[in-house]
Amino acid sequence: MRTLLMALAAVLATAGIAAAQVAAPSLNPTPQLSFDLAPNPAVVPWDGPSRVGAAYGNVKFDDPVNTPALNPDAKGHSLALLAQVVGSRVGAAIHYSKLTLDVDPSAGGGSQEQTDLLAQVGAQFGQRFSLGIGLDSGKKTDSSGKNEEDTTPLAGATLRLGEVVYLGAAFGSQTAKNKAVAPTQQVKRDVTQYGIAYHWREKERGVHVEAFRAYAPAKADPAAPTISLDESRISGGTVEAVLANILLGYATSSEKAMDPAGVQKDSTQTTTISLGYVPAPGLAIVANRFSRRNFTPATGVTIGQASGLDVGVAMQF
Repeated sequence: MRTLLMALAAVLATAGIAAAQVAAPSLNPTPQLSFDLAPNPAVVPWDGPSRVGAAYGNVKFDDPVNTPALNPDAKGHSLALLAQVVGSRVGAAIHYSKLTLDVDPSAGGGSQEQTDLLAQVGAQFGQRFSLGIGLDSGKKTDSSGKNEEDTTPLAGATLRLGEVVYLGAAFGSQTAKNKAVAPTQQVKRDVTQYGIAYHWREKERGVHVEAFRAYAPAKADPAAPTISLDESRISGGTVEAVLANILLGYATSSEKAMDPAGVQKDSTQTTTISLGYVPAPGLAIVANRFSRRNFTPATGVTIGQASGLDVGVAMQF
């Protein structure tokens, strides 16, 4: 059971708001799961209209190495809630999400739960520049005794060029804690992300294309031997289009990891496909299908994979 739960932790990261919002907002107004760092808080002032939303979905996990004959090894569900207010200059958002998985008894049984709370506020100036601050707080627990928490305060900025081109960057400091030991052990590191986007939305039509990168160095502390953080290099992008209020979206990200000793770890590839009805304002309904594969870079062999489907709704006003 412990081996499988550790594999789950490697494949599934803390749930959060929509990925790849480093320079400009997504055209999808419903809350989604994310597998990368928290989005840039300076994007919030551009992300109108105001809204409340919820999403619910199913998730499954397969471990083809340890239990190749079992499908799925674990399954569960996801829940996300969003409240966001965007005015003429200032925007604020709060997002909560929860991901739970139960391991099949033939694979050892047990469970894993991940929760995340993200709060952000930002302001834009002259329709050209924005600043924002935010706090991302996550928790992971499982039936093997894991109890980890991490908090990441972020500060960000965006620059809007020519009405449709956005440049964005965000910086923060992540603190990861192992609360399963006494006293609690922790390590800290800086996180950086930056991106460029084309974003245009007018009534029933819209286009959003974005590319981003994120970096967090490996971190270990002799005073905290039970917890460490691998180096993370993430690159990804999003392509979204709205025609007659119908959204088609595709997002992808690739993560390369290295442990504090400099040894290359497993890589991860994530994709999300979205389809929905997204008037602005009004009631939006979007289905999101994600897949996430953890593999060995040298051989390309898959060692863990997760997939899921969720449906989100949002009332925009």
